[in-house]
Amino acid sequence: MERSKVAIIIPIFNEEKTIEKLLINLKKIGNLIVVDDCSNDSTPTILKKFNFKIIKNAKNLGYEKSLKKGIVYAVKKNFQYIVTVDADGEHYISDVRKVLNKLKYYDLIYTRRKNIFRISEKIVKFFFSTIFNIEDPLSGLKGYKIDLLKKYNFKNWEGTYGSDILIFARLKNYKISKINININKRKDSSRIGDDFFVNLSILK
Repeated sequence: MERSKVAIIIPIFNEEKTIEKLLINLKKIGNLIVVDDCSNDSTPTILKKFNFKIIKNAKNLGYEKSLKKGIVYAVKKNFQYIVTVDADGEHYISDVRKVLNKLKYYDLIYTRRKNIFRISEKIVKFFFSTIFNIEDPLSGLKGYKIDLLKKYNFKNWEGTYGSDILIFARLKNYKISKINININKRKDSSRIGDDFFVNLSILK
């Protein structure tokens, strides 16, 4: 797969501990599109070391809207393959490569994490598996072909890690496949959080 056809979307908020190493590895695979959600640590300084597209939010919008901005930008630029990756170092670079390799033969690739820590995600995983035969819709590592994304109406975007597009693809009978992955558990606290209200928001 030609690197010039690949866009890698990375929403970022205060990830100074993980982002530099991640970007160095990912830039070998595709064109990076970073959406900086008003980071107030040293993340912006680290980003200046690199020469790729940085979308700077005027105010803190949250992970979902940042993810959407990155994907919409990549579609407008007509990248043929679009992959979303979390900035916290959770995903292995080898798994990003696996997603891209398999994306040649499918319209959408999602990843199934071996370990899921939030109770809300476990509940969502159960219902999605039962209703849509999709085992882990909330994993941040996904791959899309642009033809699918051009058919999706982003005005309908409700968020939740791209699971809206996953449901759309399933209902429209696009070719979907999954890859089982392990994840690195972050050492500090999640930027999204794991309290009652975060879990309630994910379930909603």
